[in-house]
Amino acid sequence: FGTPATILPVDAVAELAVLSNFAPEYGRNAGGVINIVTKSGTNQIHGTAADYLRNDALDARNFFNTAPTPKTAFHNNQFGGSLGGPIVKDKAFFFGDYEGQRETGGLNSTACVPSANNIAQAESTLAAQNISVNPVIAKLLARTPWPAANSSTPDSCATVNNVSATANIFNSVNSVIAKADYNINEKNMLTARYYYSTSNQSFPLGLGGTGDLPGYNTVTPTNVNLLSVSYLTMVSLTKVNEVRFGY
Repeated sequence: FGTPATILPVDAVAELAVLSNFAPEYGRNAGGVINIVTKSGTNQIHGTAADYLRNDALDARNFFNTAPTPKTAFHNNQFGGSLGGPIVKDKAFFFGDYEGQRETGGLNSTACVPSANNIAQAESTLAAQNISVNPVIAKLLARTPWPAANSSTPDSCATVNNVSATANIFNSVNSVIAKADYNINEKNMLTARYYYSTSNQSFPLGLGGTGDLPGYNTVTPTNVNLLSVSYLTMVSLTKVNEVRFGY
């Protein structure tokens, strides 16, 4: 599902460049190249704080969540803060940023599920033809793992979906980045950066199409650690060489 695993906090971005006709040093990539420069501390203390809230009290109804069915719950909260400043004036600097997201709610969809009458008719047809039901299918049918048809015509799958279902979702993400810069002299600088992210997401298995039935979610936990150390030296007024060591 392309679950995001490394979400850089927005307030940590100083510059973003999208390269299409890029230099040979980016030759590994077939398409575009995106370079993100993270912020650094300065001689002044600077910080930010933000909170973004969205919930069902402020939202319109989902297209499939029509009245008089109760409005599906939805809560999404994104929050975070950053702080940067000097460790030693004109010499060493720090910067840190944290961003989190907490999301819970439900996804509505319509689908077609077999009613008890549909199953009985199918079993009767097989019995008349002296055909037995596969044991695996028999156990699945016995579990009835889908919601009950709730349309006015529950046996009308041939013409219209017969169930409106709500699948529960949740999303919890934490992203932290810390950076330290040290000016060795006018032409040399050392930078260390550490990024940590953890997330746990649960969304319906059928996100790409119809039939988002409850109980069949895909859960995608992630845990990411990135550490990089860079040494930059100024060799001329127009050229900068950079040596990176990453783990």
